Amino acid sequence: MAVRHDSSQLPALRTELTELHPGSGRLPASDQAEGEQQAKVIVGATYWRPRDDLDAAEWILLGRRLGTISRGVAWWLGDWVNYGNAAFGEKYSRAARVTGYDVQSLMNMAYVASRFDYARRRDGLSWSHHAELAALTIEHQDRWLDNAELKHLSVRGLREAIRTWRADQLRITGPDVRPQDLVGCAGDESGSALASGAAVCPQCGFHLEAKEIETSFRAALVSLFLISDRISRRREMR
Repeated sequence: MAVRHDSSQLPALRTELTELHPGSGRLPASDQAEGEQQAKVIVGATYWRPRDDLDAAEWILLGRRLGTISRGVAWWLGDWVNYGNAAFGEKYSRAARVTGYDVQSLMNMAYVASRFDYARRRDGLSWSHHAELAALTIEHQDRWLDNAELKHLSVRGLREAIRTWRADQLRITGPDVRPQDLVGCAGDESGSALASGAAVCPQCGFHLEAKEIETSFRAALVSLFLISDRISRRREMR
């Protein structure tokens, strides 16, 4: 899931932050020590600049905080969008205008956030690792998260491992396999959609009623998946 961002709207965000904290021009600090560190740098939409010279320890500390922000922002935005949808019935179009992210990216982040409770998100793995597993059942998600942590898999390595697993399932089950059985998909955190026979597209998470899917259509879905997989492989080889 690619996350695209429109940086043209970030200056407005920085202006809002400045208005909330007059004279700072930087994000508010949660404590005095952090405030002292933040006072040493100026952050804009397209730049990070120290006010004065930094020693090595300060540079490392600030870099660690930037890394935390980078790894967490997709989760934060996903949770923020889901909260707005639940509390205010907000539309993605407004969220896109507020954040500067395109609607599809916000939908991706909200979907991934909705598929992993806070306690199940792994600090040692990126948001992209979780995104690769979002359409799977909780059981399969946890199994692959454990595997990725144990083997220190990159996002690409995890994707390749899942492709191999899916291909093995297809060889075993044949073309008449239900899509959700092929990839272990679920419609929600509880897996109730899987138990009730609701299929979920392994690529986009679109929900399908399995009872209404004829065998020929199921075979077509499998064929489309295989074609999509071949195209993705060719693109990665370029």
